[in-house]
Amino acid sequence: MSLQSYPLSLTPSKGVLSNESVRLLKLRALRRLEITQAADEIGVNNASFRVHHFALQASAPMPLLCAIAATTKIIEVGTGGIDMR
Repeated sequence: MSLQSYPLSLTPSKGVLSNESVRLLKLRALRRLEITQAADEIGVNNASFRVHHFALQASAPMPLLCAIAATTKIIEVGTGGIDMR
């Protein structure tokens, strides 16, 4: 499965990301997609991802969640936030 059909939303607060940084973010997202697909095959029914607004790989999880929902059969996807106060 190619991530070209599921582009990552990247909005860095400091400058522009290098090509290598973008490549690594896409690889991480693809690996998470592969892991949830394997989990779906063994019967896992939920995959939740953290939301951290200052970490690029986790600041916009919706494209990844959509890709997971579109390519799995039983997994429900969601997000979780941690109150750091």
